Amino acid sequence: MKLRIQRKLRTELTALRREIPLPVYLFWWLCRLAMIAVTVQVLRGEETDGHFKLQMLANTGLLFVLPTLHLLPRRYFTFARLPFREQTIACLMAVTTCIIGNHLNVYGRWWWFDTFVHLLAGVLCVVVGVDLIHAAANGRERLSPLTASAVGFGLSCFTSLAWECYEFLFDWFANDCTQNWSGTPEGPLIERFPTDPLRYPLYDTMSDLLAGLLGALLAAIALRLWMERRACAAARRHEK
Repeated sequence: MKLRIQRKLRTELTALRREIPLPVYLFWWLCRLAMIAVTVQVLRGEETDGHFKLQMLANTGLLFVLPTLHLLPRRYFTFARLPFREQTIACLMAVTTCIIGNHLNVYGRWWWFDTFVHLLAGVLCVVVGVDLIHAAANGRERLSPLTASAVGFGLSCFTSLAWECYEFLFDWFANDCTQNWSGTPEGPLIERFPTDPLRYPLYDTMSDLLAGLLGALLAAIALRLWMERRACAAARRHEK
């Protein structure tokens, strides 16, 4: 048993060194330390809303749980076969949403930042979706560019929808305001998008969904074109 564990650790460490350069690895730990520091500060603050505390705890925990998935037997667990770049995606999204968006209040200062975050999430979730389907296949079959991009697009859209459902349910049960039910739109936002202020929660939800959909669509198209180009290049090399 001990020998198996040692062999597993050596295998994963070798794969980590092969896939991830040192600067990226240092970026992971910088993000983790920053998330820990902000989480401690948020938990000590009495005026911080419950949703932000929950978000900080969940995201910080995720950054430490992800690496442990690689310690599971790859033969039986799909998540153990995910590439290490998923940790880069998780770090990027955690820092962007939790620290930059909420802790530094960029969401409040730049009205377009929330839309940008959902667009970015739509793009990155396509990559996660493709990695998941490849991990599930475990090398048994090669996916066509159309299949891979369609799976990535589907997972990204599902993630956008699931997030909005989570916000709605959290507001319902915790009496919170993640979808701006009790918020008042700022003047510049109303001037740019004139509408009934009471419809702002609908605008908030639909703009998030549309941004996620757009990001997923652009990423899926780019992914398919890239995979087809790579397949053509490989075919030409094989002919030679």
